[in-house]
Amino acid sequence: EMNSADINKLGDATEGFSSGQNAAFAVTTQSSCTLLGSNVTTNAFGAYGLYVSGSGSVISASDDYVVTAGSSSPALVAADGGTMTFTGGTAVTEGSDSPAIVLSGGSTLSIGSASLSAANSDLIMVLSGDCALSADAQALSGTVTILDDATLTLNLTNGSSFAGTLGDSLPANAGVSLDATSVWSLTADTYVTAFTDEDTTYQNIESNGFSIYYDSNAPENAALNGQSYALSGGGFLVPLI
Repeated sequence: EMNSADINKLGDATEGFSSGQNAAFAVTTQSSCTLLGSNVTTNAFGAYGLYVSGSGSVISASDDYVVTAGSSSPALVAADGGTMTFTGGTAVTEGSDSPAIVLSGGSTLSIGSASLSAANSDLIMVLSGDCALSADAQALSGTVTILDDATLTLNLTNGSSFAGTLGDSLPANAGVSLDATSVWSLTADTYVTAFTDEDTTYQNIESNGFSIYYDSNAPENAALNGQSYALSGGGFLVPLI
């Protein structure tokens, strides 16, 4: 456990930075660490903020301030089956090609009640594997990019909100689950695999005239019965047949 630490990373990555060698704070090889009320800043090329990698590796971060200034320097990175929890605090990136969140290799990240932004990049990028992002009392707004060989399961709970799209073309690379208190505001038509919503009236979807297209063959969508449903704002929840 680390409390009230100040970690400042300088020095550009020379090679192989995608494996976290130039991260300010890294947890690997089935290790775990709790980071509380700390300041983590980086100002360099390829200098990640928090990085966790490998099945059994865990970062639990609470009320931390994570800011990266350089290019190719995401704030929160979970890779190769690693698990990260980030609650409260701030995760901000300022450089190009520096998403606030990067997931790969079947990793999992849970975020709640945090300030999250990427000034010059996508908010979230999913590079590979079947990854999961869970939001608890968390507002998410920005571009989400999911590469062709990756999938993302997005879970929104406890008054969370997401303003954005998860892919406007096939194949669908994302699944979405909302509880009745959470809201999804569409910014474009979007394609999803599994779609579940505790609000069976779907009034917690703000369509803004856009539609959600779901996979009618996915077993998770059995409750939808392959039907179309009108959404608030003029859009529709539509099966792909």
